[in-house]
Amino acid sequence: MGRYRQYLSILLCCLLSPALPAAPLVRVLVDPLSDGPAAALAARQIATWPGAGGRLEVQPDPWQPRAAGSAAAALVVVLRESFEWRSHIPAASGATLEGSDPAQQALLRDVASDLNRLVPQPERRWQVGALAAGERERLRAAAGGAAVLVVTTAATRDPDNRIYWRVRQFRHAVYGLLSRLGVLAATASPEQCLPTDPAQRRQRALGAIYDGPGASSSIGRDPYWLTRSVSHLPWLELHLCGPEDLQAGALSQFDAVIFGGGLASEQAKALGAAGLQRVRDYVRGGGGLVGVCAGAFLASCNRESFLGVINAKMPVGSGGAVVPLRFTADGEQVLGCAGRHDTTYHGGPLAMEPAGVAALPPFRTLATYGADVSDKTRTNTRAAVALGQYGAGRVIVFSPHCERTPASQVAWWRAIAAVSRSDLSGVVLPTLPAVQP
Repeated sequence: MGRYRQYLSILLCCLLSPALPAAPLVRVLVDPLSDGPAAALAARQIATWPGAGGRLEVQPDPWQPRAAGSAAAALVVVLRESFEWRSHIPAASGATLEGSDPAQQALLRDVASDLNRLVPQPERRWQVGALAAGERERLRAAAGGAAVLVVTTAATRDPDNRIYWRVRQFRHAVYGLLSRLGVLAATASPEQCLPTDPAQRRQRALGAIYDGPGASSSIGRDPYWLTRSVSHLPWLELHLCGPEDLQAGALSQFDAVIFGGGLASEQAKALGAAGLQRVRDYVRGGGGLVGVCAGAFLASCNRESFLGVINAKMPVGSGGAVVPLRFTADGEQVLGCAGRHDTTYHGGPLAMEPAGVAALPPFRTLATYGADVSDKTRTNTRAAVALGQYGAGRVIVFSPHCERTPASQVAWWRAIAAVSRSDLSGVVLPTLPAVQP
């Protein structure tokens, strides 16, 4: 109780107006000086949290000057992603909480202490400090109130300091602040990143893309580009999720999970036994899964350490090529794609073959390669895209990288729709008609 009173007094001391409002307002803003997307992505997720008595406002886009006559905030929490922060504060190797008022230091130290219990790695530990005079005045003037600056940085030696991790850092830091100040409803959680109101989810597929160790494309990009590549599709929304998110049960909020290219063994290792079981339970319960290249291996029965959610084994290939893909009648029905279309192969499964697991139904072939990936003069009739069933959930796996090829991207989009547990019956989905003999 003593700590709660102390936090409340901190909040009240931050008020600019001498008159105490009935419900002190806290705003969460994105600093326009942010160097990357993590701050804005986190703010959009924080905006889904239920506030207590309407005392929480979140502005996901970089803030604009406060409108005249708008309510003054008791406290403004500013999110900034910085690629140079370590050069300014050498001690801040992970992330920082910077306060504009000395009275905030006890609150920030307690928040940082709780956060650091969750991150055993020294390079990810939180630091606490006071804003420099110029920064303090800039934030107070722009935000219209006393401010706490929450900074994460990509400029660390931690190779797994990915976008999903910086988004997660922001969420947990803001939750630590707001929960202590009593501005969140009891149902709020730092793991919440999607709206819970069914009306806000209607006619949309909400997908989680794995972003963590083992997730990378053959052209060196992390999965963030995939979230941007579908931004023009009003019925599809993708969010980055790391192993910690999946281990904490984040998939319960999503309609489908997507594992992309990279190294399946590293993805499995990062998820760990608990994370892999979370994914299995999610699919068994009706969630969808799409695996591409390494993600297809991860879904397969190749190893006991993989998910084993589709009754397939997959011989390992190497090299890269543009290869013809022939969609089957099942592929036309499920993916809306027909005929033959070129796509990109890069080191994924050579094909999908039956694994003979008695507890799993056989997979259905949605597409085959029109030629052997290692010798394009030979015909290959083995499965390149397959659909499986695991409990109540559907699984679609791709050997090639349809997500990277303009025309065959449709197959990847439609695969997410096909496995999604969201009702898309009113959505006009794209199709890919036969255009080649």
